Amino acid sequence: MTNILKASALIASATTVALFGACSSGGGGDYDPNASYSVTIKTNKGDIEADLYNDIAGIYVENFVNLANDGFYTNSPWHRVIAGFVIQGGTNADGKQAAEFDDAFHPNMKHDSPGILSMANRGFNTNTSQFFVTHAETPHLDPYVDGQLKPCQVQGTSCHAVFGKVTSGMDVVLAIQQGDVMESVEIHKK
Repeated sequence: MTNILKASALIASATTVALFGACSSGGGGDYDPNASYSVTIKTNKGDIEADLYNDIAGIYVENFVNLANDGFYTNSPWHRVIAGFVIQGGTNADGKQAAEFDDAFHPNMKHDSPGILSMANRGFNTNTSQFFVTHAETPHLDPYVDGQLKPCQVQGTSCHAVFGKVTSGMDVVLAIQQGDVMESVEIHKK
């Protein structure tokens, strides 16, 4: 349990390596707020397929779709891997991350199974391009507890926005090691 709590603190602080080089997500992503989306994350270990939750996580899906369509994640590393907990990526190939944006939590954002795609952050309203995929259920990362929003603005409170779930390739998620690469991220509009 101690390692999981330490890992939670690491995710909450995001990655300091990338903080020096923020960059904008651009706007050429062709995001449609009324569409349903899925994604194929092609890695050097195989493909990860996931559905994106545009209905409850629109601003997060918009950010991810636009960054992916702009090629931001191409050849980007999985820079943090914590066995039994998460894999984390989202800096570009040069170690930079996208500009920060604010949170918009929904009660149905739950880290209730392996394969949850969620935003990494270093506190309230500090989302960028970084995200993680869970290895296991991690309810302590949920923004809501028993239907009530946690005090996410209080430093040290873990509140992470769920924006998708793996539908295929969980074996790949579990095989990813630190330094493995997202070769490409392909968005599929349904």
